[in-house]
Amino acid sequence: MKRIIILFSVFMLLVSGFALAKNEMNEKEFQNYIFEYSSNNFTNFEFKKDADSTLILVNGMEIGLVNMYKIYKLEKLSQTELNAVLKTQISELLSKLGGEKPKNTGWEKAHSLVRPQFVTLAYTKNYSFVFDAIDEYVASSFVIDDEISYVYVNASNLVEWKIEKDLLTKVATQNLTNLSKGMQLQSSFTGEKYIAVQVLDGYDAARLLIPEFRAYVEEKLGVPFYAAIPNRDFLFMWSKSNSKDFDNKISNQVKKDFSSRPYPLTPNILIVSKNKIEPRR
Repeated sequence: MKRIIILFSVFMLLVSGFALAKNEMNEKEFQNYIFEYSSNNFTNFEFKKDADSTLILVNGMEIGLVNMYKIYKLEKLSQTELNAVLKTQISELLSKLGGEKPKNTGWEKAHSLVRPQFVTLAYTKNYSFVFDAIDEYVASSFVIDDEISYVYVNASNLVEWKIEKDLLTKVATQNLTNLSKGMQLQSSFTGEKYIAVQVLDGYDAARLLIPEFRAYVEEKLGVPFYAAIPNRDFLFMWSKSNSKDFDNKISNQVKKDFSSRPYPLTPNILIVSKNKIEPRR
């Protein structure tokens, strides 16, 4: 039987989610939760619990839960956050397994659900995603994010919807702009200037793709400014005029976070100007 080990690097959120009870889930309880959630929300697939509590079966194939459980133990998160990450990760997983894919969503519905999102460049090579490469690690792309599934927009969607990429970009960024209203920022504008975003809703790094937000950052930090997106759930931006010592510390930390944190994107420092995001060389 084929064994698939899910690395779920993308998991600072994934198991951000089960502080539902005061007592921490053991491995068997965790397996039960994953099974119940998956069976109730992805009814086109057959899920079974294995006698080994570190495994779950999807259409007869074994999925390892070890890494998920480790992160669950490490990150003390809420049930709502857990469900949000399960939605994202299980949707991606089911597509990779070659099972029945989520039904296409018409533009009338997708219009309010599309969001810009970063995706690893390696992942785009196996699919016909609509994307633009930022560097050798990461690309900007788009997702359809509804209550149950989380699906990347591909070229066939644009044909089906009869729209151009420019319209998709405009609508998706506006949706994320609306989602970002009132978000909390961590910042300093005296001495070493920086702005950090960590809402933990799955779109922290992607907010770098919002023109209005970039304009705000440019006003505070100058043009161009530096940005780091070591993982999906963190965005850090700082002024080009900051000290060399500050820059070195941030650069080193970004590399560490890229190699150790969930949802890795790129270890590169990015230079952000009016209409351009590119790696610093």
